[in-house]
Amino acid sequence: MGECIKFGDSSVLRSCGDLTGFSNILVDLQRMVAGFGGNINLKQSPVDGTPPGKPISPANQSALVLETPTLTFRDGKLRGTATLSIGSNYPSHINDPLKIDVSLKGMDFKLSETPLVIQSQGRAGNLSYGVNAEGKVLPEAQINGQARFLSIFTTDLSMRIHYDNKKLSQAVQAAIEKGGKQGTLSNLGSELRYPGFDLTALTKITLPLLGKVPISKMSFSAPTTRPLQRPMPGSVFPIPYRYKMGGLVPTPPGTLFDTWAVGLGYGQSDFNATRGSSFNAAILPTISVDGASSLVEKFPVYGYLEYYRIHRVSEGLDLGIRFTLSPSSVDLARLKGAFRQDEDSLMRFRTEALDLEQKTKARTMINFEILGHF
Repeated sequence: MGECIKFGDSSVLRSCGDLTGFSNILVDLQRMVAGFGGNINLKQSPVDGTPPGKPISPANQSALVLETPTLTFRDGKLRGTATLSIGSNYPSHINDPLKIDVSLKGMDFKLSETPLVIQSQGRAGNLSYGVNAEGKVLPEAQINGQARFLSIFTTDLSMRIHYDNKKLSQAVQAAIEKGGKQGTLSNLGSELRYPGFDLTALTKITLPLLGKVPISKMSFSAPTTRPLQRPMPGSVFPIPYRYKMGGLVPTPPGTLFDTWAVGLGYGQSDFNATRGSSFNAAILPTISVDGASSLVEKFPVYGYLEYYRIHRVSEGLDLGIRFTLSPSSVDLARLKGAFRQDEDSLMRFRTEALDLEQKTKARTMINFEILGHF
């Protein structure tokens, strides 16, 4: 086990037992500063192409690491700094990980303005009792921070951690009515262990003469972080959530291109235990390097639109629909007959068609699906 705490002008808290995420915590009691003696490995996985069963090593791993985290407590606020290192699907000696400087600007705690209301009654033996109470007793935390990456991008973060007052009131009332039996106390404990949160993020780019220009805004809210027993198909997270993002948005593989890209667009999702829906739309102007002759071919614009909706009809049946539209200016111009089919363009079209046939990859402009999950 070893020594866990050493007192003096500074303290060292070493990990005991199976805590291997960090080596030790260094605490300066005079300056109220704490830091980790080493980095914190949040996640590691083998890179693409690693043979199955081969042990993970620095040569073949992709890691998510929190580097040199430091915390300070001054003027009643908790602040901190760290560097988030995000590895790619290639070994670190081939492709350097993305470094994001993260700073915690402040963390405040207070009691929620929304009161907890309990109106219930129960019975213990021959004794009947009732509860009718209301009070501002639930804690909540406000966290503000900032992330910087690639020297020109800055993201301002704001998160409020809170409880779902309605669900917590129902859990307390059920525990009172049933005397803590039938799993009511366990359910109450789960509600207390899994608070919800509201997160907003505003990303800006620093440009010459213009300064910081907003390019993307995101909001994410979850009434609770308690995992659902059966998340809805298509849900990205195993918890109920709502998500909105506009401006420059990431587009996953298979939407605009075969790889990740960034387009100008908007997206939103809303998932809970019984239904889910999402809408995503993005466009991306590009420049062709294939020696195209027309203006439309030289500067093609790619677009993507998807609408998805699903409902839980019964315990064993989920029904939904998905509609996708992925046009490009080149496709639309061809459909309208905007190109003059000279010999060169016809030959190029034949070559492209043959290449698509050989790779068995045909571009689908419109797609509609009816989904069923049993």
